[in-house]
Amino acid sequence: MGETVPFPKNYDWYKKEAMDYFLSGRMEEAIPFFEEAYRLEQDELLNTNYTTALYQVGEYQKAKEIADDKYSFYEQEESLALFYTAILIKCHLFLQAEQAIVFRKKKFPLTDTSEENWSAVQELLEEEQTKIELEKQKKIDYLLKESYSLGNKSFTEQSAIMKELEEIPIEPFLKAVKPLLSNPYVNGIIKATAIERLAIEKVAGEFDIYWMKEKKLSDQIY
Repeated sequence: MGETVPFPKNYDWYKKEAMDYFLSGRMEEAIPFFEEAYRLEQDELLNTNYTTALYQVGEYQKAKEIADDKYSFYEQEESLALFYTAILIKCHLFLQAEQAIVFRKKKFPLTDTSEENWSAVQELLEEEQTKIELEKQKKIDYLLKESYSLGNKSFTEQSAIMKELEEIPIEPFLKAVKPLLSNPYVNGIIKATAIERLAIEKVAGEFDIYWMKEKKLSDQIY
């Protein structure tokens, strides 16, 4: 008789279900209930619990979006400021995170515990930066390898790899583009795309280009 019924706008029911799952560590199951409760009432405590659940399941961008609703609240307490900085790091907003660490360490009086906490956040920042750099280098190494066998792939595959090559720094791009331009089986559109970037970057040098099964030597791209 006294059981709570989940009416469409029953904030208390959604919040209770969310917290039951949250406190038992079942974050993924808690999130839909947090979402419904938060849609009805943007309570500060609910916000932090909802954000925590999102962070725990790796939904960092969504966690930042929800935390930003109550940004001033997160700035009032050191533990929440630490948490918000960790969110920035996981969203790969490294410059903002670095600035936040410097600013907030000045804002909050440092105890031994808080110094240790901020050091842990700094360590998280450095680990995440290293991780991203390693991932970028791994991607570049993969693309360089693929550039040597690009002629063996379909046009669709060549286009996909070329699109990724356009996003890497110019130095590794130059290493990739030489075998690509000299490969007679690489599609002409792909070669034209590569040449276009060389022209935009104003790269000077000699490149062997097989164009329509004819070898041409270009001593300057631009």
